[in-house]
Amino acid sequence: MIAPDSASGKPGELLPVASLTTVPLRKSGAFARPQPALLPVVHATAARGLAAAVPAKDEPVRIIAWWEQLKQGRRFPSPEDLDRGAIAAAWPEAVLLDYDATQEAILGATRLSTAGLVPSEIVEYSAMVTEWLLGFGRKAAQLGGALWEEREFPIGRGIARYRIIALPLSSRGRVVDSVLCRLAPA
Repeated sequence: MIAPDSASGKPGELLPVASLTTVPLRKSGAFARPQPALLPVVHATAARGLAAAVPAKDEPVRIIAWWEQLKQGRRFPSPEDLDRGAIAAAWPEAVLLDYDATQEAILGATRLSTAGLVPSEIVEYSAMVTEWLLGFGRKAAQLGGALWEEREFPIGRGIARYRIIALPLSSRGRVVDSVLCRLAPA
């Protein structure tokens, strides 16, 4: 991860990889509870220098920078800005969640790829993984920011570690109405 320089806001030195156990807790109300990692915003000049293509590698900083580029000065990118074919090709497990801000609920989910997956790329969608996906997408929509997290889940052949990156989108510009989620083995 690249830390922004505190004076200029431009990308600075590389930071060591941290586990989620080192993420500080943010207080909510009278008690503190763990929060997913909010990624730092990449400086606008750095984001402009990145390719507009969907990042193929599962690197949260690059994916968030791509999402920032899609904003084009708006608060959120629009779902219409997405090249669904390119996303499906680069991220076989990408899911677009429909979010209703008035109900604070996920109303539906669409997997963007219709192609068959190689078994090593498949995410085993247990009830726990599905609930994580929906809850994490809802949290990204409510916070209005890109989030990422890694977790381990029991699966038929042992334990699987997955990474999710959730990117809020808005058709109307100011209110989140969908969330693009990139779920993959970590």
